[in-house]
Amino acid sequence: MTRAEAEAAVARMGGVICVDGVPVDKLGVALPKRPPPVRGKTPGERADVGATIRDHVAAGRWREAFRIAVKLRGLGDDAKVIARAQDGLARPDFCRQLGRDPDVLVEAGKAVLRRRWGT
Repeated sequence: MTRAEAEAAVARMGGVICVDGVPVDKLGVALPKRPPPVRGKTPGERADVGATIRDHVAAGRWREAFRIAVKLRGLGDDAKVIARAQDGLARPDFCRQLGRDPDVLVEAGKAVLRRRWGT
């Protein structure tokens, strides 16, 4: 297809043609490139993990707050407390077999989350 035929098709149907792989509008002006998509984020999704944890803590959604916080790096000794609190919620019988009270573990984890991300 020649350029003239392509321009005639665009005029007939409307749209954009490509010349040598570059999109060109009806007037022959190259169109700007589309911005690259943001990977891993959906429109409206919060990118701030701390704000997400803060929202869960404020709403009392401890399971979700522990699930997100346990994956974070740089928490030091608090990482172990958060991981044990998550185990206390997910597997209380296993914690009892290890001689740990799951309610105490969960309350300790809540205290850490409140201290770090509490309102």
